[in-house]
Amino acid sequence: MNTIRPEPAEPYQRWITPKEASRILGVHPTTLRLWTRQGKLPAYRTPGGHRRFDLRDIQRLLEEGQRQTQETVMHYTVEKALAVARSQVTGQLIPREYWYQQVPDDARSYHRELGRRMLGLLVQYVARENSHERIIAEGRRVAANMAAHNMHMGLSLTDAVRAFMYFRDSLIDALVPALSSPGEMDEDDLVIYRKARTFMNDMLCTLLESFAQAGLQSSSQDALPPSPPTQGQEE
Repeated sequence: MNTIRPEPAEPYQRWITPKEASRILGVHPTTLRLWTRQGKLPAYRTPGGHRRFDLRDIQRLLEEGQRQTQETVMHYTVEKALAVARSQVTGQLIPREYWYQQVPDDARSYHRELGRRMLGLLVQYVARENSHERIIAEGRRVAANMAAHNMHMGLSLTDAVRAFMYFRDSLIDALVPALSSPGEMDEDDLVIYRKARTFMNDMLCTLLESFAQAGLQSSSQDALPPSPPTQGQEE
């Protein structure tokens, strides 16, 4: 349950910013967003649309010992985003897509596993302030595997890109629910959105590069002259 309330008109004025709340609790701002969605930490809107937290709610969390590890938050986010993506894939529109029909049933489990790994890396990239190079490098390996899997299934580059863009948009929609309600977007949402787009667009470029490299290798092999006959094959 998403707990966003207008700022109450009461004498108490100890409102703190998401950055201050994150520092006190020792968690990333993304974690605060997740706790708000879960109903564990109420958030308030100022007349200007900025998100604020009541210091008493922050102190309550500390006293009750309800701090979660970053790994727990990431796991929750991954599972929720995957559930959203799966619900969209099993809807009425996606099964009609040509690229979806080209994926055999027995190959979809492996494709889902690659998607789970990609999503886990996306959440790490968004939630962490460092280790971005390592996360991107691992993500590129997953994207290259996706490209190889698509080529193995016979998907064209166009269909592979369509599938990836749908996958990308589904994950970002799950990470930033406020995208469907523009009036609720704030600075934190924009930061998460931009970081997620940066990461996933980099992965899309890797997929394109993998297809291009495969095409170059195929062309170079086709251009090779035929091998000369061996001595036993000469007439």
